[in-house]
Amino acid sequence: ATTEKYYGQYCQCSNFNCEQSNNELCGGTAQGECNCGECKCKEGYIGSNCGEIDCALYLPKCLTDVEGRGKVNCSDHGTCDCGECKCESFYEGSRCEKCPSCAGRCGDYQTCVLCKVFGVTPNNATLCANCPTIEKLSTLAKLQELQLPTTCQETDDEGCTYYYSYQNIKNVTRVYAVENKDCPEGPDVLLIVLAVIGGIVGIGIILLILWKLLTAMVDRREYQKFEQDRAKSKWHREKNPLYQPATSTVQNPTFVGSKS
Repeated sequence: ATTEKYYGQYCQCSNFNCEQSNNELCGGTAQGECNCGECKCKEGYIGSNCGEIDCALYLPKCLTDVEGRGKVNCSDHGTCDCGECKCESFYEGSRCEKCPSCAGRCGDYQTCVLCKVFGVTPNNATLCANCPTIEKLSTLAKLQELQLPTTCQETDDEGCTYYYSYQNIKNVTRVYAVENKDCPEGPDVLLIVLAVIGGIVGIGIILLILWKLLTAMVDRREYQKFEQDRAKSKWHREKNPLYQPATSTVQNPTFVGSKS
C-alpha cells in the first residue's frame, strides 16, 4: 500500500486526497497516481479519477485499410467503441466487413440502376422516384477498388452485362454503378462478306478442278478406244476408183493399118 504523506513547500500537497475509482485512489496504481490532490492517469486511462478507458488508443483495432479510401472506421458500417466495432444492421464481423444478407439485396436496386443509369423506364414509374443516391463509375475496376462486400451482376434482354454495388453508411444507402454495359461483340460484316466471296471462289475452283479431271478421264478413255480400234483394223492397199491418171494412150487405126 502507498504510504500517505504530505509534501510541498508548505505541506499543502498530499498523495491521498484524490478522487476514487472502484474504491481506489485514481483507480489504483495500475490506472493512475494521486499527485497533490489530482489524479495523474497512466497510458490508456483518462478522467478526473482515471476511471475511464482512453478509447483513442484502441481506435486502430477498428480501422480497415481500403484501397483508394485509406483507413476506414469499422468498414463504414459501424462505430468504434474502445476498439470494438458496433455494427449496423445487416453487417457483422470484427470490423463490420461481412454482410451475409447483402447478396440477396441486389434485386432491390436493379430497377433504380436501370432507370437512373441506363434510362430504362419501368412499368411503375414511381420506382425511379424512390431510388437512393447512385454514383456512376467509368469502369468495373473502379467499382472493385471500393472493395464493397457484394458486386451485383445482371444481364439485360440484349445479352449485355452491367455491374453495380451498394453500401449502407449510418442507415443511408448509396449505390455505385458502372455506367457502361459489357455487351457481346456483333458480327463482323466485312469478315462475313469476305468469307462468302471466298466460299464462292473456293467452290468455283473445286468445280473447275473436277471438270478438268472429268474431261481428262473422258479424253483418255476415248484415246484408248481409238488405239484399240486402230490395232484391230486391217488396212489394204487398193486402187482408188476415183483416181484418174495424168496421161492416156490412144491408138490411131490408120496408123496401125499402114504399119501392117
